[in-house]
Amino acid sequence: MGRAIAAAFLAAGHPTTVWNRAAGKAGELLARGAVWADSPLAALDAAEVVIICVIDANAVDAILGREQEAEVELRAVLEECRRVLGEEHPDTLSSRNNLTDVLHHQERQKEIEVSQARSVEKE
Repeated sequence: MGRAIAAAFLAAGHPTTVWNRAAGKAGELLARGAVWADSPLAALDAAEVVIICVIDANAVDAILGREQEAEVELRAVLEECRRVLGEEHPDTLSSRNNLTDVLHHQERQKEIEVSQARSVEKE
């Protein structure tokens, strides 16, 4: 989707800066006039308007290097949900899933397994 949006901006004559984890995927856009950014932060600095096409907010945090900040915030939200709503409330489960996603992006599989085991023990 991101390539299609960038292509539409280029077709409309808008200056477009691109970055992708897989640099080779930007080749067609570069050939059409896009400018390559060496990092996600460089892409942010180059634009007045930014469009990020990834699966979720956790992926945005991972790409922008904000995983540690996101982890701290998600742990606080999870604890508050547990305290106020209970372990099985949908918002608590969603918060636990969001934290798991951040840990997964950080390749901290062991912590994910421990967290899941604790959840099963509480049931």
